[in-house]
Amino acid sequence: MSNIIQIFLNSVIPVALIFLIGYLSGKNKKISKNEVTGLFKFIAQISAPAIIINILITTDISNLNTNLLIYYIISEILVYFFTFLFFKTFLNLSYSNSLLFGLAASFGNHVLFVYPIALFAFPTDMITPVKGIITVDIFIFTFSLILLDLLTKPEMNKLNAVANQIQNPIFIGLILGLIFRISSLGEHLIIVRSSEFISYAAAPCGLFASGVLLAQTTIKGNIKLATILTFFKMILHPLLGWLLIIILGKYSIQEAQTTLMVTVAPIGIMAVTFASHYKMNAEAVAQSVLLSFLLSVLFIPVLSSL
Repeated sequence: MSNIIQIFLNSVIPVALIFLIGYLSGKNKKISKNEVTGLFKFIAQISAPAIIINILITTDISNLNTNLLIYYIISEILVYFFTFLFFKTFLNLSYSNSLLFGLAASFGNHVLFVYPIALFAFPTDMITPVKGIITVDIFIFTFSLILLDLLTKPEMNKLNAVANQIQNPIFIGLILGLIFRISSLGEHLIIVRSSEFISYAAAPCGLFASGVLLAQTTIKGNIKLATILTFFKMILHPLLGWLLIIILGKYSIQEAQTTLMVTVAPIGIMAVTFASHYKMNAEAVAQSVLLSFLLSVLFIPVLSSL
C-alpha cells in the first residue's frame, strides 16, 4: 500500500496536477478555449513530432520486446473492433461515430499522460515498451483518420484522404525520425538535444490545454454512451491486455508493467476535438475523457506497484 501511495504522490500527481490546473482555470474562465488553441497547434505540429523523432533516434531497439509489443497491439485492435461493433450493431450508431468510439477506446493518452509518468516511476529500459507502442500507434491513428475522412466526406477522393493524413506533422515526424535513425543523422547531439528539449513542452502544455478545453465543453451529453465507452477503454482493454500478455504470453508482471500501464491510459482529448471536427457526439466523448482520466489516476499507481 505504501508503494501505491508513493507512486501516486511522486509520479502520478505531478503529471495530473497540470491537467487539474487547466481544468480549474477553464472553469473559472481565467483562460478560454480560444486562448489554448495555439497550444494545441504547437503540440500537434511541433512538440509531438519532436517526441516521435526523439524516441526513434534515442531508443535502444535491442531492448524492445517485439512479442510483448505484438500482444499489446492485438489487445488494442480487439478493443477497437469490439467497441466499433458494439456501438454500430447494438446502439445503431453511424459507421463514422462507431469508428470514432473504437478509436477513442483503444487509443489512450499515452504520449501526454502515461509516458511522463513512466519517466518518473521507472528506469529507462522499462520505458522502451511504451515508446514502441507510441510509434506503432501512429500508423493505426493515421489509418483511422483516413477512414473518418472517407466516411464523413464521401465526395473525397481516396488518394486525397491518404495525402491529407500523411501530411500530418506527427506522421512526418515519424518519417523524419526513421530517416535520422537509418542515416545516423540522429546521432548528432544537436538533433538529439533539440528534439528532446522541444518534446519536454508537450505533456505540460497538452494536459493544461486539455483541462481548459474539457472544463469549457458542455458535458450534458449521453451518459449512457459515455459510460459504455469508458467501460471499453478502462475495463475491457486492461482485461484483454492482462489475458493476452500475462496469461497467454506468460510474461511476468514486472516485464509487462509499463505495457499494462498503457492499457489504463485515459481517453485522449483529441477524441473530443475529432468529434467536434467531424460533427459527432462530442459531449459524450468529453464525459468519457473525464471519467477515464479519474479512473486512470487510480489504476496507474496500482499497476505500477505490482
